[in-house]
Amino acid sequence: MSSGFDAPTVVTILIPVKNEGLNLTIMLKILRAVVDVPHEVLVVFDKEGDESLVVVDEMSPNYPTMRAVHNTRGAGILQPPQQRRVERSGEMQRRVG
Repeated sequence: MSSGFDAPTVVTILIPVKNEGLNLTIMLKILRAVVDVPHEVLVVFDKEGDESLVVVDEMSPNYPTMRAVHNTRGAGILQPPQQRRVERSGEMQRRVG
């Protein structure tokens, strides 16, 4: 299950998780099958020990464009727009919306 893409990343897919073990495994397999542009997957977790991190560790050798990102700005995804930021390629980019 190699990335198959040599071009720069076109799409960043954010997956917020909280103990999503099996669900995350299924979602990642679906994404690999249907996303046909160079992409990265950021699995965003709130707390260390989230069982989703086991899936990231297990699948990352075969999915090199996926990584876990620790949300340190507060639990959940419902935050003011000015606080929603995503780390990508070493830069902080502001999400609008």
